[in-house]
Amino acid sequence: ETVLEVGTGSGFMTACLAKMAKRVVSVELFEELNREAAARLADQGYDNVELFTGDVMSGWQPEQAHDVVVVTGSVFEVPEAFLGWVNPGGRMFVVRGRSPAMEALLMTRLSVSEWTVESLFETDLPALEGAAPAQKFTF
Repeated sequence: ETVLEVGTGSGFMTACLAKMAKRVVSVELFEELNREAAARLADQGYDNVELFTGDVMSGWQPEQAHDVVVVTGSVFEVPEAFLGWVNPGGRMFVVRGRSPAMEALLMTRLSVSEWTVESLFETDLPALEGAAPAQKFTF
């Protein structure tokens, strides 16, 4: 399977995914994190990983849809654009909601417009840059 990882970070999850997948495409917002992860992955001999620097919340798009999408930061609501990144029959892991009670979801794309959504567990995960909900009014 091909995997799209949103949020490369240190590259640890990227390496785990690369062990299980045919190919991993990973996008990271921060160039420095991307360079460091690339060096770590190269040092470990991963040759089925392609890294990109980009902002998924401001228009970065993968070149193609993937069998699996793993979003490593939370989103308030799953952006419509993310849905198009999953092949029919594919899956997306994403954490959705507002801190401190978020929901980890496994979303399976049955067809172009049909999805099943399975709630896996509750958690609290930092938001992707630009994906946090608007602040509530406080005194």
